[in-house]
Amino acid sequence: MRIEKWRIYSFVVSRKRPEGGFSFAETTPATLEDTYYALQILKELKARHDCRKIRKFICAFYDDKLQPKQAFQIISITSACRISRKEFLKKIKEAILKRSNDIESLYYSAKTAKMLKNSQLIRHTKRNLSLYRPKNGYLQELCWQTTAMKILGMKFDERDYAEKIVKFQNADGGFGMRKHSTSFLENAYLATEALNMIKSVPKDVKKYIRFVQSCKSSNGAYGRNIHAIPTLEYTYYAISTMKKLNKN
Repeated sequence: MRIEKWRIYSFVVSRKRPEGGFSFAETTPATLEDTYYALQILKELKARHDCRKIRKFICAFYDDKLQPKQAFQIISITSACRISRKEFLKKIKEAILKRSNDIESLYYSAKTAKMLKNSQLIRHTKRNLSLYRPKNGYLQELCWQTTAMKILGMKFDERDYAEKIVKFQNADGGFGMRKHSTSFLENAYLATEALNMIKSVPKDVKKYIRFVQSCKSSNGAYGRNIHAIPTLEYTYYAISTMKKLNKN
């Protein structure tokens, strides 16, 4: 599948706001989440970007009740823009130690702990992951657990997890949250991320590629599915999934 890099770059730039962050739409305020996805896309495209206002934007957003997902996004943004993490670390650690209470939070905690190479956070996340039992009827929970365990070097039956994940692929090539449910790009992203971690691929790669291609809009960016408007989030999912798939 061909990624239209210049058109995607133009789409990302159109979402940059004067305060330094990036937004969901051209008329909405910048958000932490959209800024994270924008910078990840630019990184995948190997495109230059001006980070001078990013630090100010993060500090304006930063508060006392960070969730693990937000903590991961802040750490990723500081890494992409080479911003010092020192002033954020206390609240980042607090978010992981006190608020990683579900499998999605543990997934982001694992990523953050690994990026920081912090032994305390790694031990904490490993301990909580070892107690978690996945709900096999939900793809996202299965993928979050698989990726988190692999990131932290935990031992598990990788073949069994791969077999369970590929069963969520639909006839259109995409993945549903539950078996035979509607395909959405976020599910394809999580499935491909998890399968890539355990050196596996979707059952039908050709249909998978066609599904991702069907999510592309006329401006080169991607939406949640064929009917959805393009966003930074889903554009990142499309680019990232194809890159991971091409490694195998």
